Amino acid sequence: MNNQHNDTRYSDSAKARSITQLRQEAADLRNKQRDYRALQDQMLNLEQSFSRLNEEKRMMEEEYSERVDSNIRLIQTLRAEIDEQTMIYDERRHQNCDL
Repeated sequence: MNNQHNDTRYSDSAKARSITQLRQEAADLRNKQRDYRALQDQMLNLEQSFSRLNEEKRMMEEEYSERVDSNIRLIQTLRAEIDEQTMIYDERRHQNCDL
């Protein structure tokens, strides 16, 4: 009977250790799950920021390209005006020389 009592006590002690260990594992899993969710939220925020920054970059590049094109057209217009004014000047100078 003493043997059976020791076995029961050992069994109860082993069960208590197993329960404690399982509770600890469950708590660890909950912590890991919480950490995973936090990392997942952080990753989603980073992905959204990345997408937003990519869109801003695309818009800035498009705006820059439009400004460059506009400046190229302005330069071409100004060169044409310079050429026209140079021609007018040359014509008037020749007219003045003829007088």
